[in-house]
Amino acid sequence: MKPRCKVCGAPAIIKKIVHHHPELDTLYCACNDMECGHTFVLNITFSHTLSPSAKTADKLFKAVVDGMNPQQRQMVMEFLQQPTA
Repeated sequence: MKPRCKVCGAPAIIKKIVHHHPELDTLYCACNDMECGHTFVLNITFSHTLSPSAKTADKLFKAVVDGMNPQQRQMVMEFLQQPTA
């Protein structure tokens, strides 16, 4: 990410990043134009997913299976081995 100064349009540098949450960061920025000297804050937030992570489903499935007793795990294995229509 390359922020730009909202006053003069020059490139700005990120001086500090504060991670508040996995979906929210605050960036403290400073304009590179010495004559301008504008300093400002940008809040960066997660908006939405375009393509889900393949890791998410695997982790969820593993957590569910890990929470099952041996009989429940066997039932799941039998269900997964059934032919699909």
